[in-house]
Amino acid sequence: MLNKKKGETMQKTITKYELRFNRLMKDIEKDKILKKIPGNHTAGIASLMIKDLKKYLKSNRKRAA
Repeated sequence: MLNKKKGETMQKTITKYELRFNRLMKDIEKDKILKKIPGNHTAGIASLMIKDLKKYLKSNRKRAA
């Protein structure tokens, strides 16, 4: 029963951050200043976010071990 509740809580958290991330990406795509600069800013920012998340997860794995 504890695992089921923990899983539900985790899914709610994932969904919450997914919605925030999607909103952020839409705002970046609509940004007037970024539209004037050449390049794919959405991909660049997403790439940096993934890199930071991997560092964060790696550091927490070391602490938990």
